[in-house]
Amino acid sequence: MNILLLTPGINKKYNDNFYSYKYIADCGNYILALSNRQTITKCGDLEKAQLYESTNNVIIYRIFDTLKEQNNFIIRKKKYRIIKKIVSNFKPHIIFCENANNMPIATQLKKDFNIPILLRLEFLLNKKYPYQMIGKEKLLRNRITGDYLGILFGKIIEKLVCKNADAIITCYFLDLKRKSEFKDKLFFFVPWPTYVPHRYNERKCEHRAIYIGALDSHKNIKEFEKILPEIFAKTPIKEFIFVGTGRDLHLIMELKKKYPDRIILINFLPREECLRLIASSFVAISPAIIGGWGFIGDAWATGTPIIVTHNHYNFKNKMDAIVTSPDNIADSINELYQNPQLYESIINAGYHRFRTHHDAQLIGAKYYEICKLTINKFQRSHERMS
Repeated sequence: MNILLLTPGINKKYNDNFYSYKYIADCGNYILALSNRQTITKCGDLEKAQLYESTNNVIIYRIFDTLKEQNNFIIRKKKYRIIKKIVSNFKPHIIFCENANNMPIATQLKKDFNIPILLRLEFLLNKKYPYQMIGKEKLLRNRITGDYLGILFGKIIEKLVCKNADAIITCYFLDLKRKSEFKDKLFFFVPWPTYVPHRYNERKCEHRAIYIGALDSHKNIKEFEKILPEIFAKTPIKEFIFVGTGRDLHLIMELKKKYPDRIILINFLPREECLRLIASSFVAISPAIIGGWGFIGDAWATGTPIIVTHNHYNFKNKMDAIVTSPDNIADSINELYQNPQLYESIINAGYHRFRTHHDAQLIGAKYYEICKLTINKFQRSHERMS
């Protein structure tokens, strides 16, 4: 099978999903990925990936320089002739489209090559936070209308994005409730992949907590303003490490002024260093309302208990995570110090969840099966029409 992958970023040094696609390629298939050079959410401006890369049946053409360029309608149109030529030589059987912003290219390629589109989204429209899909929060949200305009435009955009897809994958388990709305399409829930190169057994820094990820509003970074003073005042945690950057970076900078010797802020680190930091921390903490799955998966995979203040990922309290609230977070952390058996059981259950639900190879196997189902359905529908 030849799979054309349209992705906002693919780099084996930074992206978990690379190893899901590598698994498919290792099964004897071929993947052509079209992407951009700058993996800004993972390594910022530290480096730009090669324009062309080929590794064991995975071919990557980084057609665009940045993600912003990849999402630009005019630039996409200018580069479509180059894209079409590359795709024509590859002869794909299916388009695997990651991210809604890549659907305009996917739709045009579908018309030109008569092949189906498998669309993978992190989540469908979430009415509690519609801007995760459409952006434009500052433009659409206001005191008078609230989220009404965001939801309205979100519904329109979701319909346009999904219209030409033959199959849809969502990474958010609650989206399964909406499966009946997509009766004309194959519809699947597949969790976010996590890849770690080996089992970690780092010595724990008993007084350190950590957060790694984007410092943006959908990750609920503002909540740290409330919970960090509680953590520092009422628990043995003496050091909190943040690795990340984003629009809410200023909130962490303000906290660092209050706790200059207790907060460590690092904008970017190679993935292996991030994994070792997580593995050696006493606890990982995520206030995210939705998303943040990469960090959560890394905590499970490296053997560090994760504490969450919102149950957005089907967590099982005191099994694979500690599910608490901002008001009770200090008590939850202290319980882990006081109960070593609970601490170990959460580590073990978290690692089990990683191995059975999120391992990148397991996710790759699911992607491969869904690709085959999508191609078969597309071919059958065309046979009936002919």
